[in-house]
Amino acid sequence: MAVGIILLSFKKGYVPEIDSFLFGDVLMINNEDLKLLFIFDLIIIFLYYIFFNKELKYYAYNQKLSQIFGVPVDFINLSFLIITSITIVISAKIIGIILITSLLITPGVIGKLFAKSINQMILISLIIGFVSSVLGFIASYYFDIPPSGPTIVVTLFVLFIISYIIKRVYLLKNKESV
Repeated sequence: MAVGIILLSFKKGYVPEIDSFLFGDVLMINNEDLKLLFIFDLIIIFLYYIFFNKELKYYAYNQKLSQIFGVPVDFINLSFLIITSITIVISAKIIGIILITSLLITPGVIGKLFAKSINQMILISLIIGFVSSVLGFIASYYFDIPPSGPTIVVTLFVLFIISYIIKRVYLLKNKESV
């Protein structure tokens, strides 16, 4: 993260504000940032989903086993680290450095609660991440909460609590019926 902040300081027109980095500020985003994020997302989706879909599933399930099947584990591991670093640097303006961890992890956790396959988990995670972001922006706007980053994370946390309760109730009902 430190390297990302240093690199951002070299950006033309960049004015550092510590609150914006810690908690995010959607007003700091410009068209150049949106274009960069869009291009980055397209590249990742194209390269990984189209070329490495099966390999990623093996890798996510079991790294050692995937190596036996000929999956380039070192390449995937290094590229995941690079992708995560770039995602954190690009998203730091929107969500903030402190809160970005929850946005990276929580949708996957919610997806794992309900998914029966890795494809379902990915789809649920994407939907939860998108829905929490949109609801967080809307809540931030209507309740006049200045930094939208914390609002997005709180929305994501509420979705997690609701999801967890739903899963527990579902498990309890199934346990009683058996």
